[in-house]
Amino acid sequence: MKKIVFAFGIVLVLHGATGCFEPGAPAEETPAEESSSLNLFTDFKPADFASEMKKEGAVILDVRTPEEVGEGYISGAVFVDWNSPNFKAEVQKMGSKTPVYVYCAVGGRSAGAKELMQELGFKEVHNLLGGIESWKSSGFEVAR
Repeated sequence: MKKIVFAFGIVLVLHGATGCFEPGAPAEETPAEESSSLNLFTDFKPADFASEMKKEGAVILDVRTPEEVGEGYISGAVFVDWNSPNFKAEVQKMGSKTPVYVYCAVGGRSAGAKELMQELGFKEVHNLLGGIESWKSSGFEVAR
């Protein structure tokens, strides 16, 4: 009799632990607030970057050297050299709630800037895949 009661107890415990999960049932949904933040640190191809960077209040951030900027830049961009010892302090002046669209020459420095800005508490930072070289090869204009 004790074995039957013990076995029944195990069945109840196992049923209680797994009874809420149906095979094939959808996983618990992420609240909308969390799921929307998943897209706030995106790498965009040039066409999407061009469209998205028009968001109200957005800052277009060029993290190239002054010499590189002299070769052409995306109109409306602000310039903060990634290699500058003041980079972190300069980007923090933008405010962490500002949507930022960052680019460099081919995408390496801007990817690093995006990651750093996320660590600094920025809420939305997007990177131009392939940098300004990709921008130009996709037919977008640069200012001089």
